[in-house]
Amino acid sequence: MRGCVLIENAATVVVETVAEAREAILGYATDALGHHAHDPERREYLRLNVRPGGATWEDLAECEDGRRYDPADPDTGMTCSYLLYLQGGLEGVGGMMWTYGVTIWATAPPEVWDHPADQPAGD
Repeated sequence: MRGCVLIENAATVVVETVAEAREAILGYATDALGHHAHDPERREYLRLNVRPGGATWEDLAECEDGRRYDPADPDTGMTCSYLLYLQGGLEGVGGMMWTYGVTIWATAPPEVWDHPADQPAGD
């Protein structure tokens, strides 16, 4: 990927249960999506559907773009990425000139994603 990248470091959130972890990740995803959740002209690019009553953990799971986990280093946790929004850019000579997207990453124990602690994920 080439171009402009904005990285925002979120504060660490400490929770006690899997349900609380999922709620925190989903809440951050909804906040990160921001005004795109309410842009009717660009619904076709919206990955995380924010509807009355809010998005669910299952909605967010449909946006999963990748995960990494090494059972040899369980203290690092599992990291999952979610592509929440994607808008194709301008096309020109040579192809696409820019693309705008909203992606978040979350790191937590593998049980948050119902992933076996002894199984690797990603490359």
